[in-house]
Amino acid sequence: MKIRILALLFLSLAGVRAQENGQRLEAHTPASDTSRVVVSPRIFTAPELDSLIEAGNHVDSLIIYPPRIYVTEGGSYELNQLYLVALDAMGQRVYRAPLRIEVASFNASLGTERLMGFREGQTSLRITSLLPRKGGETSVGVEIDVFITPWPN
Repeated sequence: MKIRILALLFLSLAGVRAQENGQRLEAHTPASDTSRVVVSPRIFTAPELDSLIEAGNHVDSLIIYPPRIYVTEGGSYELNQLYLVALDAMGQRVYRAPLRIEVASFNASLGTERLMGFREGQTSLRITSLLPRKGGETSVGVEIDVFITPWPN
């Protein structure tokens, strides 16, 4: 009996740790007005990010659509369907702006290019610029509400 209780306690703590750490992907805003968001486990290297920052690139706001995503249990949402625009301090588009996509949840997971829903509930998808705001160290980010709906009976 003690072993079962300890095993359940261990599994529940492991689940909390996974929820805190979350899962991450990288992405970048479209390279042109007609292309889509590109999503992958790793796109930018540290030297590439450093050179973008040294060149004075910055992101001061992110515009994203849709503001919420609905996924059926066992279903998925292709992340390249997101409409993402990064803007600098002057309101000009920043093409190919590097981003981080994160989800910290027990009922959803990030695949290579998709968000997968496993259990009914709600979570958030966080998208953060890997470039700082103009003149600052902080980065801008947005959250999208994700609703995982039950499988139809």
